[in-house]
Amino acid sequence: MTKQNRKPQNKRIPSASVPGAKTIQFSFKHLVTTNQKFPVVDCSSAFWSTLMDEFKRYELMSVDEFVYQDSTCGRHIVNFDKTSEAQGFAGLGLGEGEDSEAWQFDVGSSRSDGWRVIGYLAENVFFIVWLDSQHALYSGRQPR
Repeated sequence: MTKQNRKPQNKRIPSASVPGAKTIQFSFKHLVTTNQKFPVVDCSSAFWSTLMDEFKRYELMSVDEFVYQDSTCGRHIVNFDKTSEAQGFAGLGLGEGEDSEAWQFDVGSSRSDGWRVIGYLAENVFFIVWLDSQHALYSGRQPR
């Protein structure tokens, strides 16, 4: 076979996931749409498109990979004492989720966009609670 007729090789680096490990899934079951600091209507089409790309990327990860806190993509545990929502998820009607450890991750590669998702992990499901399109959780900025 000549060099011109060769099919390109897949150069994707394989995941370090353990075979058979559960991968991350996402749920909007506990999405809060009534918090004026995190209005879903303020999420642009670019936000939604980028969020779908993030879902595809994260759904290749095992839980162990996901819970590795990574500052390059803003994926970390949320300490509500240092935010504008000091009560955290308390009083939101999330059941056991109210007492769960909160996590956030950036949406998109540009941290300057300020796009974040805040939620909690139960087994391998990340329950999305807030869509923070203005990075209001830490900045204390009010909606526009």
